[in-house]
Amino acid sequence: MIGILSTRQTLIIIFLMAQLAGASFSGSVSTVQGQEPVPVSVELEVGFDSKARVGSWTPVAVLLENRGPDFAGEVHVGEWGNNAASARYVADVVLPRGSRKRLTIYAQPNFPRLRVELISDGDVVTKLEPRVNFIDHTDVFVGVVGDGAGAWNLLTTLEVPVEGEVVVVNVAPDTFPQRPEALDSFDVITLADVPAQTLSAGALEALEAWVAGGGTLILPGGSNVERNLKGLPEGLMPVVPVGVAKLESALALERLGGEAFPMTYPLTVSVSHALSGQVLAQEGEVPMAVLSRSGQGRVLFLAFDPMAQPLAGWSGMPKLWRELLFQSLPSSVLIPDIGPNQSWARSSGWSSQFYSAVYNLPALEFPSINVLFGLIAGYILLVGPVNYLALRRLRRTGLMWITIPVLVLVFSGGIYLLAVDAKGSDIQVSSVSIVQEVPDSDWARVRSIVGVLTPDRADHRVHILGSSLIAPWEGSRPFRSSGDSEVIIRNGRERSELKLVNMRKWTMRGLRIDSVRRVEETLADNLYVEGNHLKGTVRNSSLVPLRQVWLIASGVATDLGGLEPGETATVDWPLMGPAGGQSNLLPLDMLHETIHPSGGRSSETVEAEDRTRQQLQDLIMAASEFLYTDLQRFGANLHIMAWTGETPTGVTVDGEEPVGSSITLVVKPVVPRLQGRFSLPSDLIMGRIVGIEGETENTDPGLIPITDGSVIYQFEVDANVREDLRGATLQLPFPDEPRRADVSALAYHWEDDTWEPLELKKVALPSQVTLLNAQVYRPAFRPVFGHALEVELDSETGLPNYVSSTGLIRVKLNVDSWGIGTPSLAIEGEAQ
Repeated sequence: MIGILSTRQTLIIIFLMAQLAGASFSGSVSTVQGQEPVPVSVELEVGFDSKARVGSWTPVAVLLENRGPDFAGEVHVGEWGNNAASARYVADVVLPRGSRKRLTIYAQPNFPRLRVELISDGDVVTKLEPRVNFIDHTDVFVGVVGDGAGAWNLLTTLEVPVEGEVVVVNVAPDTFPQRPEALDSFDVITLADVPAQTLSAGALEALEAWVAGGGTLILPGGSNVERNLKGLPEGLMPVVPVGVAKLESALALERLGGEAFPMTYPLTVSVSHALSGQVLAQEGEVPMAVLSRSGQGRVLFLAFDPMAQPLAGWSGMPKLWRELLFQSLPSSVLIPDIGPNQSWARSSGWSSQFYSAVYNLPALEFPSINVLFGLIAGYILLVGPVNYLALRRLRRTGLMWITIPVLVLVFSGGIYLLAVDAKGSDIQVSSVSIVQEVPDSDWARVRSIVGVLTPDRADHRVHILGSSLIAPWEGSRPFRSSGDSEVIIRNGRERSELKLVNMRKWTMRGLRIDSVRRVEETLADNLYVEGNHLKGTVRNSSLVPLRQVWLIASGVATDLGGLEPGETATVDWPLMGPAGGQSNLLPLDMLHETIHPSGGRSSETVEAEDRTRQQLQDLIMAASEFLYTDLQRFGANLHIMAWTGETPTGVTVDGEEPVGSSITLVVKPVVPRLQGRFSLPSDLIMGRIVGIEGETENTDPGLIPITDGSVIYQFEVDANVREDLRGATLQLPFPDEPRRADVSALAYHWEDDTWEPLELKKVALPSQVTLLNAQVYRPAFRPVFGHALEVELDSETGLPNYVSSTGLIRVKLNVDSWGIGTPSLAIEGEAQ
């Protein structure tokens, strides 16, 4: 009996090995019963070490090898675990005998299981079901390019105030994504000891775009720095390496790490010239750590290799890394509850705000209540009294059993024809878009929702021009209903093709279009601050008319009117925004008053203008999610916003351009220069958290309760005016009247490396409503700050000592169980 069982087990094992011979991944695989085994082996690499953020674009690499005759078919990637797949992402496969091929398909999984199918002649010949391990939105996700991910695991042990974890994964240079949207999962990417030239041109371009959108890139130095940085895009180069040196001491690192450095042998560092940014640490003439900006992102260059000895085993490395990460990452990554991350990586929920805007089509609206009551009243009168009186007059009341059904049919047919006339017989498309331009860059993030409304029950083919990634869009619903049509998607470089399967009559199918692309600048600004006025010009540098342009700062909007292509508007605007720590508040009420879609309102256009007005309101609310930044430098709280009726996305349905409507909102942050004597009010220079001690939690938008702890805020001013500052006023807003005994403040003295106490005084704020979390729109959830503590730093108290050579001011707040709003800084001086 034992021998028989052993033989049976052996046969089972052989059978399972044969089944698994065609695939290698974390999941399961099967072939369709009744078919001959396919001589095409399949291996999968899902995400990054099988990890991804939910809702983010995730690369699914499919490695195919044909050991048999020529093969032609398709690879389908879809979700597994839902009642019916809402989308299948498809790529064609042509494999001659003996060939190997690697396909990368980008998908947006929202469930932990995917289904990958190899299809030939319409039949599923191989099916795989890999798992996806999701990274939480509170986790810090670090991608290490090269083979050094294990050494970088030190980051997972850091005590940073994140609710989640620091997750480190390896990214092989030859598999690095060539689409910036696929890097959205990451908060940090570092090029370990690997030459940048090992990345393809497409991968380097994707990296550059990802940093421009808010990502953080770390470039380690060491003996191979010139080799490793060669080929890196110019915008990602904060320094110019000129050689290598051996240091006998590392006092700058000791200061950051708080521990003595074991200099058992000289430390090899890169010698370089800083091109831009802030020198965070310097040893003699050698910049040890340089932080620069690229668009809205950051590049941190280290002259040393932090994973090489003796640094790798140094007890001060955890504290050193903590300091560097606080400097390099947005506060919203390290403390995610204070607001959404500005990085494009944290934008997976953006599309829910588009719901009302894209569904604002006349064909989707219910008829007015007056029309409904009129139809019901007419039906009752016609079938009842009118029918009876007419037959009675003809003395044929016995025919009512015939006339009533006929009238019902006629009336029903008439209502149907009215509905057809109202909804139309053409395919309609509603398109809404937000174009987020990056200052000092030619990159922009383009987000669009396209709703396709069909008048019949059929399959429809949609083509979308340009390099975009497209997914089905469910609006505000977390799950799709089983009656929705399936979408088969082929994302391409030049255009994407979609098949809407079995669309129901007069229903809309939403498509989410996401792209990071190089664009021609739409809003060109030449703005400067002189006195307390914002002056200069704003020009429409695009080829389309801008129906309306606004300047928005400190919760105040000014209407610049419409601008034709090439037209310029002159700006002379007093900077007198309300105090109280506002951060990128979009003044929706004021914008509601100033929106004028066509400049005039006649009886024929009232409905259309009201519809456009509501769409703009919806898009402005959606844009406020993107505009929340860590406000690291002056100008981050100043934006230009404009709208146009043109669309950045070309859409055709069944080979024809459909009828419909489109509206696009363009948003661009502004960093004006300082000129002559200037006076900047608070709310333009906001504090950014660079250090925190103690337990933190967030119970109200924009508040950070700290129990028996401290928080360090950093402000950034123009380094060129450091010596010409005449005064600075720090303001700490509170929702309730603070007790000075519970709050103390200290300013950092850069020369002495000490903290000096400040004397705070109570003030009342003129503005009673401040919105710190741009995701919260309901007034009931807006924290109200009617009080503040202030301190003046003027030239007599040694103001230059509180400003670093790169324009940084640091303030430490010791707080006992208080909710603090975002501190702000007002400065005055004279720019040379």
